[in-house]
Amino acid sequence: MNPDAVTDFMTRFDEREKLRMQMDIMRALICDLLLDDPEQKTRIDMYVEELRRLRRELREVES
Repeated sequence: MNPDAVTDFMTRFDEREKLRMQMDIMRALICDLLLDDPEQKTRIDMYVEELRRLRRELREVES
């Protein structure tokens, strides 16, 4: 087994997991704002945009 291939796989795996955790955090922030203070549309929109960015980045890492 090629050590570089293993390192590359683990790096991508770690990056995917990191992105998934960040996405979970953004989802939680969005839900909290929607439940607690739905009037903060600007912050909600900002978090949704960040979630979209993370989703795009995850797709790139997975491909």
